[in-house]
Amino acid sequence: MVRAGIKQIDVILDDVGPGKSTLLFDGGDVVTVPYSTLFDLPPTLGATFETWFLSTNTAIEDNRSILVAGDPLSGTAGGFVGIHLGKIKAVQSDGTNSNAYLGSTLVNDGKWHHVAVTRTPMTPPAPPLFKVYLDGQQVHSAPAVTVGAIETSSGATIGNNASHTAGFKGHLDWMLMHMRALGSSEIASHYNGGVGRAL
Repeated sequence: MVRAGIKQIDVILDDVGPGKSTLLFDGGDVVTVPYSTLFDLPPTLGATFETWFLSTNTAIEDNRSILVAGDPLSGTAGGFVGIHLGKIKAVQSDGTNSNAYLGSTLVNDGKWHHVAVTRTPMTPPAPPLFKVYLDGQQVHSAPAVTVGAIETSSGATIGNNASHTAGFKGHLDWMLMHMRALGSSEIASHYNGGVGRAL
């Protein structure tokens, strides 16, 4: 429905996931998060985004969005975590430079997976690091964007992009943003804490 220019789309809470209360997306749903300075990340600060997801989409499609802040896929500042060609994809950009990771393992397999993306703070002379973890294991580490801050000046969307053209199909749960870079042991602990729960 549309009220006062705001598009409201139903998202169903379903008791099937690691936390037993998940958000179910049908590919057309979106949750919009208003802009906050929390989305702006200077290179001196670290951050972590993590979530559990279960994709019900077996089609091989481009850039199905789990979380998007800003529009890094179009070259502006922000971050993206989603599924591209059946594999996990993560991108961060400061509007000039970007880091991108595309996994090698299919995750649109109807099973629960845990993804975490971290950016460590810059500690000169070392640059910050852009790391991606899948199911508790680090699968990527590279020097992160270091020129300028990641300033989105816009909000974030969950389960779709801002234009509602790249919807995620499946369940999302335990979506968290930490204003620090979690270590590998913390991320492994979060993953192991969700393993073995009845679906």
